[in-house]
Amino acid sequence: MHGQVNGNIKARTAVELHRSAKVHGNIETPSILVEKGVLLQGEVKMTHDDQGALANPYSAPSSVELQ
Repeated sequence: MHGQVNGNIKARTAVELHRSAKVHGNIETPSILVEKGVLLQGEVKMTHDDQGALANPYSAPSSVELQ
């Protein structure tokens, strides 16, 4: 995604956050890609993908700026 989201994101397969993305909310997804420069304020919860594979859970600090 590009742009800004104020709220939670829940995805079945994957989330891609591109350089211009700003997210103020939690993300729940089996796979995530975060480019350099993304602003993420919230938690990331890794979930099962559609094939039943278990991803490792990760909880980010309340504010993370990737540069």
